[in-house]
Amino acid sequence: MERLAPECQRRGRRWPRPRRARSPIPSRSVTIQLDWVDGGIFFLNSRAGFMNESGVKLRRFCLSVVAALVLVSPAVRSQLIEGGAKRFKHAFVDEQTGKRTMLLTGGSATNISNEELLIGDGVRLQFFDDTGKTNLEVASAACIYNLKTESVASTNRLEASSGSGQFSLEGDGFEYARANGSLTISNHIHATIRKDLLQSPSQTTATRGAGQSGRQTEAAPATNQFLQIFSDRMRYQSNLAVFECNVRVEDPQGKMTCSALTVAFSERSPSDESRRIESIVARQQVVIDSDQVHASGDQATYRQATEVIELTGNPAWRLRQYEGRAEELVVNRRTREFHARRNVEMTLPPGSIGQSGFLLPESSSETTATAAEGQPAQVRAGDFEFKPDVADTNFNLAVFRGNVQVNSGKGNLGCELMTIISTAQSNRTESVVAERSVVMEQGDNRVTGEKAVYTATNALVEVTGNPEWKMSQREGTSEVLAFDLKNRAYHAARNVRMRLPTGALGASTWLPSGSAARTNVAASGTSTDPPKPIEVASDDFELKPDAANTNLSLATYRGHVRASEPEQMNLASEELTVTGKMLLGTNQVERVVAEGNVELVVRESGGEKRAQGDKAVYTAGNGEVVLTSGNRVKFVVADAQGVIEGSGSKAVYTGAPGVLELSGNNPVLTAGEGKVWGDPVIWDRANTTLKATGNWKVKLNPESLKKKATPALPKS
Repeated sequence: MERLAPECQRRGRRWPRPRRARSPIPSRSVTIQLDWVDGGIFFLNSRAGFMNESGVKLRRFCLSVVAALVLVSPAVRSQLIEGGAKRFKHAFVDEQTGKRTMLLTGGSATNISNEELLIGDGVRLQFFDDTGKTNLEVASAACIYNLKTESVASTNRLEASSGSGQFSLEGDGFEYARANGSLTISNHIHATIRKDLLQSPSQTTATRGAGQSGRQTEAAPATNQFLQIFSDRMRYQSNLAVFECNVRVEDPQGKMTCSALTVAFSERSPSDESRRIESIVARQQVVIDSDQVHASGDQATYRQATEVIELTGNPAWRLRQYEGRAEELVVNRRTREFHARRNVEMTLPPGSIGQSGFLLPESSSETTATAAEGQPAQVRAGDFEFKPDVADTNFNLAVFRGNVQVNSGKGNLGCELMTIISTAQSNRTESVVAERSVVMEQGDNRVTGEKAVYTATNALVEVTGNPEWKMSQREGTSEVLAFDLKNRAYHAARNVRMRLPTGALGASTWLPSGSAARTNVAASGTSTDPPKPIEVASDDFELKPDAANTNLSLATYRGHVRASEPEQMNLASEELTVTGKMLLGTNQVERVVAEGNVELVVRESGGEKRAQGDKAVYTAGNGEVVLTSGNRVKFVVADAQGVIEGSGSKAVYTGAPGVLELSGNNPVLTAGEGKVWGDPVIWDRANTTLKATGNWKVKLNPESLKKKATPALPKS
């Protein structure tokens, strides 16, 4: 496309008006007027062929006339052209091919100079293709024909149409130059193209067949629809129509503006007599508004074969609620597909990537979460495609490919492929699927996996493909990880492995000795060794707000639960529930409940404690552990002083004083010295005292009586 002429900077350039008629042509003019022959007149010049009205060539006759007129005097020649003539016709011929390119006809002809004729009473210009068939017919009131340059010019209004009537044109002022074979229209251009001119022959046949059967295919536009083109200037040459300056295109599907528009027509094929539009190219300041798409760029190309519009030169667009830019943009008019390629940058409306940016906002305060609400999401990708869902046309698919990076204001999402499914009518997000190398980050939270699926109806995000996560100070792996964004909860299933910070199961180790419990806080504060995390394995894990107190949360482990605090405590059960403030990144544990085949092992310097039962309840406020069972609980203490075993239906151990109380189902405490029964039986290991009440009894080993020091007998 050639650079626009400077005159395109302003609207409405008009061609100069023709000069007034002068005196008859001087004797040196080579244009001569003949008497009527078969009702027609003839004009000669050195390049044109000569034809009568019926189309019979009279070349030999005209050459003899020219030879005769050269010999006559100037006065005679002058008299021959006075008064003008009627019914003018002149053919323009390509010197190389010898084919006729244009035919100029008019109702009258008048000399206005020694080089120009005024053709009036209805002018007609007929343009021909290489096969001799009419491409374009132009009609106007009058024009000026320059015999020397073989050009035609007029300031009058022009009306034109193609031979098939599928393309029509009108404007003010025109010029045809034989040198380049172009027709230029200078002002107020309005072209009309019938929409079926944009179709391939096969599509036209399909459209006709659909019309005969009483239906119309979605791919083929109706033949009574039109494409309207407006501009300040136009050039038509062979198979090209070039519109320039303030170009505006309108059709039932939208409109476009640009600085220049080139329409390329195809050649006629033997199977299809009509000419069709092969491509339309818009250049400079291109703006397209079509359906729900607003796009702009430096160049837009419409290709008839594929029915796509390619927009290049820093294209930007607004598609429904999506805004973006890329290096190239392709719009398929038939399938309603929208495709952006290379260095895609987009802005998505709030809520497009989930209510909370895919992740549960554990580390975010309510103020931060509220501030982030309503923020749009920024997306970068190598490729973007928007199209109807083939499985259900009530939905649309927005597909991002290649190093997809999303910043939602609340968090970040990275993956290789992201698909957003939205409703076709309201553009409401129904689901989001992120695939391959998925990374989700929000504050201190981070989740990875191979696939993440967000479902809007229940506000759930499910991560599969070996998901790993770090939520505040908790880390874990599982086969499936799901987030309930609405209820601020998350759930891990199958082969759950987690690492919890020190203190996640209580402020101190369960069942400590009295002295150890009193010095636990100070000792942990002075240790130089980094704290070791607690490792938990289970079949299932869930963290959610406590329904009874929403300021607290519940962390529940189910199925083959194993919790290990290295070198301090092992806990096994079928279910483990931790109550505390954990959703905002803290680990303030208030209560821990272990149920189902509970086994507890606590290791201390020089010894360990073991407990078994159906249920164990740990209260962080007083360090108390309550162990119960439908049958009997077991409690064992082994250290340098020996082994002490206790049993009953309930055991209560208070950590700070180091006191064990056994009750229910005939509790008994057994040591090396003997056995003590009672209900309850209370043992204070730190103070070496034992107390039994109720129906109590003591059984001592004979060897214990020989010892110098014996434990104090229980008081009656």
